[in-house]
Amino acid sequence: MSWFPGVTMGRWGIIFQITDSRLTEEERFEITTEAVIAYLCDEHIRRIKGETYEGMIENTRKYDVIGCFGGYRFEVDLDTNHGSQRLRFMVTELTGIEERLVNEQVSQN
Repeated sequence: MSWFPGVTMGRWGIIFQITDSRLTEEERFEITTEAVIAYLCDEHIRRIKGETYEGMIENTRKYDVIGCFGGYRFEVDLDTNHGSQRLRFMVTELTGIEERLVNEQVSQN
């Protein structure tokens, strides 16, 4: 079973999200899901539309680091029922060596 058509299973990662607190949890989840799809499909721009928002996700293709995690930065510009908003995501995929390093860190804590 695949949540994302055309995307190979066995891929996983971590998403860091900086969002506006005026968005509902459901809205944040929907937008985060769209950012992950954009990452997995290697899309530079992805237009999104929900019941209460409309906007664009941009894969900046720039690598950022937060603490010991690094990933590609996504910026989202939205028009919402709450006004204009800008969100940021960092998506990092953990496969192979990265997965082992994270597991080692977790087991040491």
